[in-house]
Amino acid sequence: MKPAIILIMLMTTLLFGYDEPSLKITEIFNNQKSLPGTAVLKKRNSLLLLEKTRYLPMEELARKTFVKGGIEITESNFAQKRNSYVTEFKILDLETKQTVTLNIPPGKYGWADISYDEKYFLFNEYKEDKIILWLYDLDTNKRKKLAEGLSQAIADAFRIMPDGKHVLAQLRAFKNSEKPGKDIIPPGPVIYETGEKAGQLRTYPNLVSSKYEEDLFKYYSSSVPYLIDIESGESRKILEPAIYRNLEYSPDGRYFIARTIDSVSYKVPWWKFGNTYKLYNNKGKLIKVLKSEAPAVNLVAGQTVTGPRHIFWNPVKPSTLVAVEALDGGLPKNKAEFRDRLLSFNPEKDKDFVKGRKLKFRFAGMTPINENYYTVSEYDRENNWYYVTLYDMKNNKTTELQNSSIDDHEARLGSMFETKNNANDKMPLVYENKIYFTKQEYSEEGTYPKIYSLELDTGKKSDIWKSERNFYEYCIGNLDDKMNKLVIHRESPVDYPNKFIYSEGKYEKVTDYIDPTPELTSLKKEFITYKRKDGLELSGMLYLPADYKKGERLPLLLHAYPREYTSKELASQKVNYQNKFNYFWGSRDLYMCLEGFAVLENANIAVVGDPETANDTFIDQIRDCAQAAVDYLDSREIIDPERVAVTGHSYGAFMVVNLLARTDIFAAGIAKNGAYNRTLTPFGFQSERRTFWKAKDIYFNISPFMFADKINEPLLLIHSLEDSNPGTYPIQSKRLYQAIEGNGGTCRYLELPLEDHSYVTKETHLHLLAEYIDFLNKYVKNRKIK
Repeated sequence: MKPAIILIMLMTTLLFGYDEPSLKITEIFNNQKSLPGTAVLKKRNSLLLLEKTRYLPMEELARKTFVKGGIEITESNFAQKRNSYVTEFKILDLETKQTVTLNIPPGKYGWADISYDEKYFLFNEYKEDKIILWLYDLDTNKRKKLAEGLSQAIADAFRIMPDGKHVLAQLRAFKNSEKPGKDIIPPGPVIYETGEKAGQLRTYPNLVSSKYEEDLFKYYSSSVPYLIDIESGESRKILEPAIYRNLEYSPDGRYFIARTIDSVSYKVPWWKFGNTYKLYNNKGKLIKVLKSEAPAVNLVAGQTVTGPRHIFWNPVKPSTLVAVEALDGGLPKNKAEFRDRLLSFNPEKDKDFVKGRKLKFRFAGMTPINENYYTVSEYDRENNWYYVTLYDMKNNKTTELQNSSIDDHEARLGSMFETKNNANDKMPLVYENKIYFTKQEYSEEGTYPKIYSLELDTGKKSDIWKSERNFYEYCIGNLDDKMNKLVIHRESPVDYPNKFIYSEGKYEKVTDYIDPTPELTSLKKEFITYKRKDGLELSGMLYLPADYKKGERLPLLLHAYPREYTSKELASQKVNYQNKFNYFWGSRDLYMCLEGFAVLENANIAVVGDPETANDTFIDQIRDCAQAAVDYLDSREIIDPERVAVTGHSYGAFMVVNLLARTDIFAAGIAKNGAYNRTLTPFGFQSERRTFWKAKDIYFNISPFMFADKINEPLLLIHSLEDSNPGTYPIQSKRLYQAIEGNGGTCRYLELPLEDHSYVTKETHLHLLAEYIDFLNKYVKNRKIK
């Protein structure tokens, strides 16, 4: 080979190694801190503070991992991969304002599970070769080892039992020496065969694909449930080894249900494997097989299984199971007066499930409140509508709490305020026959969370607390059941987040976290609104450099993620967070403000239409939304319309490449972890309900891969090599790069090792910042306009 040819190959191929941006930006990046996780200890008038890792070390991701069938397990210790760690535990006394570090040595720990009486909490410790379960006694300030060799593959590794005196732990079922070996010669071909029914499956990655992988899946995901006495430390095996999805005790502790995986499928991930619900008494004796489900490989879009499903214990009754079953065959296309029906089963008196209330639409959740009240949520798929109803069983009365589009955030009920009951289950807080909700309200000035009460007998709502103007505040927890004393998180554009006690209209600061990067706080921020050419009102959050002067035209980076709406009214609803602090994480686009760019974040790219056909006009609508944003900022003389770039992640990346291929609005684009050839996701994607064979023209027309020859602007294409998101296989980006290269376009393609769909390492984020800055400065900021 000639030396000149070798030189050209070296010049056009990236050298390995992680880069960093300028020293200034690297220092700002390194100075950023994560706020501690916070749990309210109401009975102790204290806060439990958990210091967390901000990023995962690259060496952690490089550890040997089993990734098949929907699980991702570190082989040496059976821990879920990509978990962030708690590094330090502290207690903040709200009376004295003193913070004490708990007597727990430095290490890698999991989140804390606090007992109902707040006498102790449980937590995992991640060692190189095992997971250890610890108990920390808050009265004695001592920790105690309860078990080691926990399994995190599928079932919860541990949970506090209803009596508060025992812990249920899932331990590894096999020793290292029992790990299956791989045959040198394959035992035979792997055979796939269609069944009697159609099976329309999303494109799941990393599925089990051989007998050897099936054996490994069973090895890593099987566990043995043990009951551990907290006082004595004695343990008792309650069932034999199996692949447990979950194991739940009744509130009175007399029974438990075990949901186990019975068969491994090569077509779907573990949550769609065949499984069985079994009911046992607390001695481990089988009482009844409640339900067996076949692998979910023959379901069409929107279909649900038949027979009892969503089986769980009613937390307000000693030992009564609740479930739901479909009345329409599980098929949304079938006409039916009622879609679902509630079921109940009491082991003391029932031989089978008892039929209960019928639901007009598909069941979407149930919240028992007390013996007299519960709420049920329903989803109308045809109209993308959501309902929440309050049932008063004592008076046989119903109250409608929500009746709105699933996209109508202004009409949402909010989230029920929860507390732990004496069986260590999370329950709605009830005081004087009232329940409480947290909800966000939106305005031109910002977003303002609030708490309101709902009287169960009358349905009357009353606001009891609301975030102050110019601040963004939300409630972390309550210090009394009357909701008179609250722990509040408070921040503003100029105030770093801190914790406060709110009582009788007054705020008392209890933490003193300091802004580590004032360079970012000083960025100018403005919530902007503008109109699409058809009159649709859009919005976004505009950020400008701190030293920006009016009339100065800047290069622009527009960040967006397209969303579907059923009406223009819903698409025009504003989500305005201009009263929040400029909190940075990772390689956020706002760093470009330090390079002299204007940044428009969360620009509203609305696709309005019927849920079945909205994508028929996808290209036209994303083009018009993008053009409207650029035209508006141009009209205000903030940006130079010839120096505008667009960026997006996942479905946002799909949008970016379409905008480059089908419009001339942008000078360049950055697309991360997207899918660009929709024929490779033939059974639907995002909100698209039709299959490729029902809408061939649509699939083709909105696939930017098909128009790679029209991409005449530079593209920075990025994809993580361990992307586990259905549909966004790394091959999507590689084939797009090859298509652009083959058609003479300009593309720089980065493959990120060890990262998943979301990026979690410091090295990756610093490298991406360096790439963004170099790329945008070259092709946008310093663009030579012909």
